[in-house]
Amino acid sequence: MSIKLLPLLNRELGQLEFNRRVLAQAENPQTPILERLRFVCIVSSNMDE
Repeated sequence: MSIKLLPLLNRELGQLEFNRRVLAQAENPQTPILERLRFVCIVSSNMDE
């Protein structure tokens, strides 16, 4: 693998990790329902990019 590809992979892996944390908040039953919907929308928007 080329050294130039590593920053791209790290950035994309970081974005996936961020989405995982946001989705975990959306799955939390203690989170209010509208906040949960907002978190799902954030993940959906990020995945569209």
